[in-house]
Amino acid sequence: MRRAAALALPLFLLSGCDLLQGLQNRKVLAAAVVATPEVAPTQVPGYAQGFPRVPGQVTAQLYFAERQDDILSGGSNQAAPVGIADAVVTLRYNDAAGVEQTLAMKAGTTAGQYEAAEADGLAYVAGSSYRFTVVSGGETYGATVVAPPPSHMKEFPATRFLAAGYAAFTEQTITFDRAGSDLAFYGVYRLHPEHPEASLDDVTCSNLPIGARTDVSQLVDLVLDSSQWQRNAYTLPKHSAVPELNCFPEAPPATQPAGYVVGLGIGRKGVVSDNLFSGSTAFAGSFDAGALVFTP
Repeated sequence: MRRAAALALPLFLLSGCDLLQGLQNRKVLAAAVVATPEVAPTQVPGYAQGFPRVPGQVTAQLYFAERQDDILSGGSNQAAPVGIADAVVTLRYNDAAGVEQTLAMKAGTTAGQYEAAEADGLAYVAGSSYRFTVVSGGETYGATVVAPPPSHMKEFPATRFLAAGYAAFTEQTITFDRAGSDLAFYGVYRLHPEHPEASLDDVTCSNLPIGARTDVSQLVDLVLDSSQWQRNAYTLPKHSAVPELNCFPEAPPATQPAGYVVGLGIGRKGVVSDNLFSGSTAFAGSFDAGALVFTP
């Protein structure tokens, strides 16, 4: 959030009274609904036991906090926002049949974090408006975002995996369709064949503003400058001194291939209520994923 404080003051000087009011607001909210597909190819050469399965999921997260800094007086207090517990948080959207669904988002492990998942009745419906409502201290705060269509990496076939020799491999380019001001994100994750159901915790490279190594509060970066994500292609190298591009660092052992999941997401920003800090945001995104398998 310190980056938000540094960039928002000059933004205010250019924008007038509406942004001034937003900068004075103490409450900050960041909300996201994200869908990821299952990746489960079982006929990859060299994987006699089948490839580790990555289950698909739909999740919603919300971070609600109170700012401790004071931007208009020079930002002398650089403390991070403090999460607000015991808020009543609901999420509404229309399902595939057009019927409105209302979910109560549950408190997460950290104060100010709230979440919902498929087990709570959540689904990702492209074109549907996801409406987050927070009631706290007698005040109501809101955020709305329209879910974009699913993404698709053109380089991956219907089998959802590519095989390559590691020594000759240098990079993997992914191309995709992106409409208007929608944003595109990538992430690469190392898979371990000894795990029958793989998680996406081992991130090798990513430009996601939210993921296993971050929290939803970092979505504020999308408000300040989202131009770095307005792309129609990414080239992901095998090795790089830049952590965000050191994508496939581990060579396969002599006895079996090395597996990675390559993910591509198309996301969209939404709008928030006037009584929230100007760095607040809502986000919806749908991810495509495939396996890149390296042979020795």
